[in-house]
Amino acid sequence: GEFAMVWTKSSVGVQFWAILGVAVFRSAGDAIIFPDDMILKAFNFPKDAPGNGIKHPREDSHLVIPGFPERIPTNVIKFPTDYRPLASHSVSGIYFYGKDNGPETWPFTYSDECSGSQQSPINIEDDQVIPEIHDPFVIYSFDRKPLYVNVTNSGNRADLTYAFESQSSPLITNGGLPGVFKFIDIHFHWGEESSVGSEHTINGRSYPMEMHLVTMNIKYNNLTEALDRPDGIAVLAFIYRVSNIPRTGRGFNLMMSSIKNINLPEQTVQTLDNAFPIQDMFFDLTSTLEFGYYRYIGSLTTPLCNENVIWTVFKEIQDVAEEQLELMRGMFGFQDEPMKNNFRPPQPLNGRIVHETGHLNLKNSIINSFVHEVEHLLLKVPLDVLETSPLLDELLIRIHEMI
Repeated sequence: GEFAMVWTKSSVGVQFWAILGVAVFRSAGDAIIFPDDMILKAFNFPKDAPGNGIKHPREDSHLVIPGFPERIPTNVIKFPTDYRPLASHSVSGIYFYGKDNGPETWPFTYSDECSGSQQSPINIEDDQVIPEIHDPFVIYSFDRKPLYVNVTNSGNRADLTYAFESQSSPLITNGGLPGVFKFIDIHFHWGEESSVGSEHTINGRSYPMEMHLVTMNIKYNNLTEALDRPDGIAVLAFIYRVSNIPRTGRGFNLMMSSIKNINLPEQTVQTLDNAFPIQDMFFDLTSTLEFGYYRYIGSLTTPLCNENVIWTVFKEIQDVAEEQLELMRGMFGFQDEPMKNNFRPPQPLNGRIVHETGHLNLKNSIINSFVHEVEHLLLKVPLDVLETSPLLDELLIRIHEMI
């Protein structure tokens, strides 16, 4: 069956989460040791893999799985030598979002690709998705601090590229992905008002911003080859909502503070002293990965709109402040005007199936939201105060009654 994988720093937190989770684990200082049999079964690794236990500190978002990725040759996880942002794979590397040259014109301007039958983004209707079960995602080195991060105004969006030692990339696998995928880059789409901006819509609703984390299958030598294969490119999509008290990651905030310095096309800020790992782009990446997602086969959302892209649209909505969105909207694009609607509208589904993993019913959804709020509160309370306070016991009683 399904089980919750949640990690926390303190034994108090372990007690709290153990009651909420389906499975109960023992605490070991600042880590939880997962039984080998459970981990090996969950991630389909051989039982004779080395290692007597798996520790997962709260500060790390990856699982140190026996034999992974040590058994992956070093050369295949290096950054592709032909890298350029996937949006630059158009004929000229430049495309627009204007009324006369925007997404509505792309099927004619780039007729070989942008007029295909499996285009992205799409509208996702909850009552039309097909549930399916996959092993949980495994991420490796998403917590690794890079040498630096480049935050770039590409002329039509904001791009983030990372530089790691030995040119090796963080990895992600499982979650229904057909192989091991390496991180390529991150970019954003947004709207001029907070009622629009996301590329994917849920039940017809638009959100103010969407982030795409692009990955490439390690079995291919370069991006050009991967773009031509049905299992070559996987994009992870994260949708944002406006919050007056946003829960955002340190890296996300550092990125936003750099946006004001890249107002013009092709300007870049390089974060050397404040380089942040990928997981810091999220308030809680582990929670987002566990919350559930939609999966379908589509295309790049920018020219040349290459198809056969594996899309994962995560259900847990991320937070962003209105002031941060205004920073994005203040960047100027290639047409010498602010970038305010750099998103492609939903494309026809054309009979494609959208799958759903991690379906939450109403009760579990309410509990999940409540748990996040309680966790946010508990993280602000000093540990010595929390351990001597009756607050935790009262919370546990009430949560037990809810479940």
